[in-house]
Amino acid sequence: MKRSHTIFANIAICLMYLLVILFLYWTLYPYKPLEIEQPVKIVSEVHNPGDMIYADFNFEKNTNVKPDISLAIVDGVIFNIPSSTPQNSEGHNERVVGVLEVPSTVPCGIYHLHWTAKYRMNPIRTVEVKYESEKFEITSALCAE
Repeated sequence: MKRSHTIFANIAICLMYLLVILFLYWTLYPYKPLEIEQPVKIVSEVHNPGDMIYADFNFEKNTNVKPDISLAIVDGVIFNIPSSTPQNSEGHNERVVGVLEVPSTVPCGIYHLHWTAKYRMNPIRTVEVKYESEKFEITSALCAE
């Protein structure tokens, strides 16, 4: 009877050590899910409300995990855009993408785009990658010069 208790205790201790090692690995591993050339290039420098903003992305995706991406138009005031989940494949990607249609509620001015991509790398760790675009201008016939 004593021998079976000793074997059970040794197995439990080994499992605990393995779980601690796994936890430390998940917590401390330096994940780099996305390496992106910054600032992201904007194809056209001037936009009107209703225009589509196109960005030229050049990036290396190092994981097959799909991110949750939030986007904001920034000019002192932050205009948040609903989040999305892109379908980019792993590896080097270079493409021009229609990022968003300029909302009619955004006033005229000089802006840049700010993205935050959240990658859930494992059950206990989420990695955030933040990147920004070049500046661009939003104008309109309604803007007072």
